[in-house]
Amino acid sequence: MSQKDSFFGGLILGSLVGGAIAALVTPFTGEEARKKLKEKIGEFKEEDAEKMKDSGREVIAKTINSIEEGIDRIAAAIDEAKKASDEKRQELEGETK
Repeated sequence: MSQKDSFFGGLILGSLVGGAIAALVTPFTGEEARKKLKEKIGEFKEEDAEKMKDSGREVIAKTINSIEEGIDRIAAAIDEAKKASDEKRQELEGETK
C-alpha cells in the first residue's frame, strides 16, 4: 500500500471515529444520535466503496502490467537460453566430427 493510500485510509478511519465520538456526545437523545450516526455511516460506506473500487482497479492494472513485464522477461530469457543451447550443441557436434 502506498503512502497516499495509507494517508487516505487513516483520514477516512479518523473521520469515522471522530464522527462516531461526536455523534455519541451530542445533546440529542440516544435514538436521534443513533439515527444520525447510521445515516453518516451509510454515507461513508458509499464513498469508501467507490474509493476502494478505484484503488482495486488501480492495483489490478499495476499487477497485470507487472505480470506482463515478467512474462516478457521470461520469454526473452528462454530465447537466450535456446540460443546458447543451440550454439553449445553446434560447438559439441563440431568437436565430435
